[in-house]
Amino acid sequence: VEEVVALPSGATWKGGGATARFLRTSGSRLEIATTSPGPGVLVVLESWEKGWRAQVDGRERPVLRANGAFLGVPVEKGAHRVTLVYRPPLLREGVLLALASALGLAFLAIRASRTPPRPRSGGPKDRSLG
Repeated sequence: VEEVVALPSGATWKGGGATARFLRTSGSRLEIATTSPGPGVLVVLESWEKGWRAQVDGRERPVLRANGAFLGVPVEKGAHRVTLVYRPPLLREGVLLALASALGLAFLAIRASRTPPRPRSGGPKDRSLG
């Protein structure tokens, strides 16, 4: 991983014996069951991007960049359920901006339909010869 991962006091990395199994995958959500003989990092071969969020047993955990391009999630010793969810970083802001724009346009359309037309001005005045 590219970030420093702190181990619990006295713990050491242990190789081998860890397992991981996909429980569910759907679009931008991955659920994985994992077991580890000691603290470690679950590495998922999914492209790392800002916007990934992870939970281990329902608790928020950091998503690390692993092996340069993949997702890494720190896990403790034992069996865990890891959930990874991707949301584009500016999706919420974009949706709010679109809603605000739609409401503004609706307001202007309603206002325009209720306002009587103004007489035109600025052209030459009609003069009668008489």
